[in-house]
Amino acid sequence: MILFGVAAPVAQLDRASVYGTEGCVFESRQAVLDPGDEVILPIPYWVTYPETIKLAGATPKIIQTDKNNSYKITPSQLKEAITEKTAMLVINSPNNPGGFTYTPEELAGLAKVLEGTNVCVLSDEIYEKLIYGDTKFVSFASLSKDAYNRTLTINGFSKTFSMTGWRLGYTAGPVEVIKAMARLQSHMTQNAVAFVQEAAIAALCESDDEAIENIRIEFERRGKYMAQRLNNIEGVVCTEPTGAFYCFPDVSSHYGRNINGARINASCDFAKALLEQANVALVPGEPFGCDNNVRLSFACSL
Repeated sequence: MILFGVAAPVAQLDRASVYGTEGCVFESRQAVLDPGDEVILPIPYWVTYPETIKLAGATPKIIQTDKNNSYKITPSQLKEAITEKTAMLVINSPNNPGGFTYTPEELAGLAKVLEGTNVCVLSDEIYEKLIYGDTKFVSFASLSKDAYNRTLTINGFSKTFSMTGWRLGYTAGPVEVIKAMARLQSHMTQNAVAFVQEAAIAALCESDDEAIENIRIEFERRGKYMAQRLNNIEGVVCTEPTGAFYCFPDVSSHYGRNINGARINASCDFAKALLEQANVALVPGEPFGCDNNVRLSFACSL
């Protein structure tokens, strides 16, 4: 079969939109949402999520999650949040920036709540291969026929195949939604670059599973090391990551303090002081909806 001029081993081309994952997120919002709609968005979230919701004229309905539950939305929270305006639920597992992964049972509980509603699920699964410990990855759409019919699954090549600069991802979901996304894409970027698609085909068809597993094992080692070292710091609380390549420690016990003359009242203050005084760069949690936290990446070698 031919996909944008590139021979591709794809069985159902009407169920896949090829584009960078950021573009997939944007297109999905534009295709599904109407002004006045609400989108249930648990914290922490990737910074693009609320902005693309607003660009579609909809309203992000931010759900405050509990660090004692690894920042995961619960079925009871989801049920309480759904109204007649609810059009979409966003799930990102494994999670950026949180480094957590929903269990199959947790996802099944959310799927059960959605039965009988008109709520679409946008499931961002870009980190699916980077899971650690006893964690088992399950795609939301695979949970049941009902979940399959209401889910837009976003994935890509950046994380699994170390192709972050190539900007290639895809969306799979209900045919009519994918067609609407394709119409948008045809007038925005038209198509993904052909040679990048060729590289993606090679990654899918010729990749060495052992190489991917070696990368996963190394990330797991780094995540454990980083979490352990962070927890050795007074006033820092960090859950060991079960997915992605981020630690998301709570540093709020330092708020209200002066550190070498720098007043720390928020995550941005903490990040600025650490950069200026110790040459350590991290991302404040405020843009992710969690101002008590900061994000550190263990994508670099130890």
